[in-house]
Amino acid sequence: VAAREREHQSSTNSRRQEAFVYLLGGGRLSMNAVFGDPCPGTSKRLNVHYIVTEITANNDTTATRLARTESHHTSFAEHERVMLRRRLTTQRQCLPEEDQTHASKQLKTLAKSECSSSGAIQPWSLRPSTSELLLPRILPFLDLWERIQCRVICRAWKKTVWEWGVATIIDANDPRTTNTGSTSSNSNKNFTRPILRGLLAHSYTSLHSLFLSGFQELEKQDLHPAIPHLRNLRTLDVTRCTRLDDLTLKLLAEHVSSTLQVLYLKGLHKVTDIGLESICKSCTQLEVLDLSQVVGLTDRGGKRIQNLKGLRALFLRDNYQLTNGSLDEITQKCNKLTQLSLWGMIRLQHLKIGTPAFNSGRLFILNLWGCHSLRDDAAHALGNMSNLNSLIVSECHRLTDAFIETLVSVTGLQEGLRHLHLRYLKKISDKSISAIAANLRLYSLDLSFCSQVTSTGIYRLLEDCRDCLVELRLKCCRNLQIGSVESLSGGEVFLEAENWRRMQRQQQQSSTGLGRDGNWILNALRRPPHCLVDHTLCVLDVRQCGGQPVSNVPYPDSDPFVIGMAKLNFEQVVPGFFSRSTNSSRNCINGTIIRGVEFSN
Repeated sequence: VAAREREHQSSTNSRRQEAFVYLLGGGRLSMNAVFGDPCPGTSKRLNVHYIVTEITANNDTTATRLARTESHHTSFAEHERVMLRRRLTTQRQCLPEEDQTHASKQLKTLAKSECSSSGAIQPWSLRPSTSELLLPRILPFLDLWERIQCRVICRAWKKTVWEWGVATIIDANDPRTTNTGSTSSNSNKNFTRPILRGLLAHSYTSLHSLFLSGFQELEKQDLHPAIPHLRNLRTLDVTRCTRLDDLTLKLLAEHVSSTLQVLYLKGLHKVTDIGLESICKSCTQLEVLDLSQVVGLTDRGGKRIQNLKGLRALFLRDNYQLTNGSLDEITQKCNKLTQLSLWGMIRLQHLKIGTPAFNSGRLFILNLWGCHSLRDDAAHALGNMSNLNSLIVSECHRLTDAFIETLVSVTGLQEGLRHLHLRYLKKISDKSISAIAANLRLYSLDLSFCSQVTSTGIYRLLEDCRDCLVELRLKCCRNLQIGSVESLSGGEVFLEAENWRRMQRQQQQSSTGLGRDGNWILNALRRPPHCLVDHTLCVLDVRQCGGQPVSNVPYPDSDPFVIGMAKLNFEQVVPGFFSRSTNSSRNCINGTIIRGVEFSN
C-alpha cells in the first residue's frame, strides 16, 4: 500500500483535524469492480483490517511510533465504494474549563492509584453533568453490548442511551450481536426473534442498517411494528426471509421512503408487482436494489423501476418473466447505473443501442450470464461503455468469434476492461484469444468449458499479458493436454473405468504429445532472458483438463507440469487448481488496483 506523509500545523488553542481517505480503485469502484466478482450471484462482504501509524521527522523512536499506531476494522458490501478512513480530532474547548480541570485531576489520581504498590483504586467521582456530556461522545466507540451495559449505570445514562439508541447496525449473521464472543463468519445460531424485537425497540433513533439475510424464522409481526419508528433506516437486507410479502414493502414505502438507500429482496417469492410498484413510487432515494429470484415479477412491475433514477446498482437474477419491454425503459431512464446484473433473463433478445445507461460511461459491471438469446450484434451496444471494468457473458451460447472481435475493437473498452468471463462459449476459438491478447490488458479471464481453445492461443495470451494477467481459468478445456497420463499407473490411484479407458485412448493417439500443452504454459510463465520482471499470473485453473486422472484426483507430484509449476512457486491447492503468492508480482497488481491516497486537513 502506497504511503504518504504530511505534516499538519495549527495553533495551540485551535481545533485540529487530521484525516485521510484511502481509495481502492480511485474511489469510484466497488469490491466487485476491482476484483472481478469471482463468484457472480453470491452476496459478499469485503472485510479489511488496516493499521495506521503516524511518522514524524523529529525524535521518532519505536516506542513513540507504537503509541501512535491504530488498528482499524471495517467491511464493505459488494456495491459499496471501498474507502478506508481515519479521522483524528483534538478539541481543547469541548468542556467548561472547571470540568476540564476536575476531569484531568481525576484521571491523574486514577493513574497514580493503579501504579501504587497497594493496588487500591479510588472511587470514581466525575461530576454528573460532566458524565452526561461525555457519554454521547463515547457511545460511537462502544459496541452493542457495551451500550446495553451503560443503560444500567444510572437513570441519567439510561435516558441518554435511550435517546441515542442502542444499535446503529443489527446483523443477524454476526456473532457479536448476541455477545457470544465468537468471531466465526458462520451464521449466528443464537440470534432469535425475541432478541431482534428487543434490539429494534431500543434502536428507533440510531438504527441505520438492518441485515437479516437468511433469517428464515423471521415473521412479519417481528419487523412490521418497528418499521414506522425507524426514522434513519438506510440499508435493509431481508434476503431469503421468505415469509415477508407485499405488505412489508408497502410499510417501507410509507414510512422510510425518505431515508432508504439500499434494499435487498433476493429470494422473496411472495413479493409481486404490487409490492414493487409501492417501492418504486415512494422510495426515490434508492441507490441499490436487489430483486434476484423474485420470480413473481413481470414487465408490469419491471417498468416501474425506471422511476428510481438515482439507482447505482440493480440486480435482476433469474427474473425469467422480464423482457426487453421493461429492460429498455430501465436503461433509458436510469442513467446513473454502475452495476447491472441481468443473469438468467432468458427472454432478453437484444441490448438497445444508444440508451443513456449504456452511453453515460458510468457502467462498471455488466452481468449477462445465461442470456441465451443474445447474438453477436450485442457487442455494438457496448461501444460507448468507456468505463466498463467487468463484463460477464458466460453461457450466452450463440456468441461467436465475431462478438469478441467487435468487442475488443472498441477504444474505450481497450483502456478500461479488466475482467472478462467467457465461460461456456463453445463457439469461440484461438481467433478470439489472439484478439483479446492484442487489444486488452486483462486482470482476470475465464475461458472454462471453451472446448475449441488450444495451447497456441493460451501461449499468445500469456506472452502478451505478461505484466497484467493475474487470474486465468481453463476448467474443462478438453483440447488442452496439461498433464502426462503415463506418469500414473492403474495401481497407484483408483480410477473409474470410463476415465481409465479415455486415458488409454489418449496415449494410443499421441504417446509423444502427453503434457505438450502444459509445457507451452510453463514456457510462457518462465522469465525470458531479456525480461526483468516475473509473470504476474497468480491463479491458474486447469481442473478436468487433459492429463488429470479424475476430477477429484490431483495431478501427481511426479508430473512434469506439476514440477515446473512448483519451480515457479505455484502450489496445487485443490486438484487442478494452482496458485501462488502475489509477492512476486505485487508492484504490477498494486498498479492495477490501487490508484491513490487522498489527504484532507
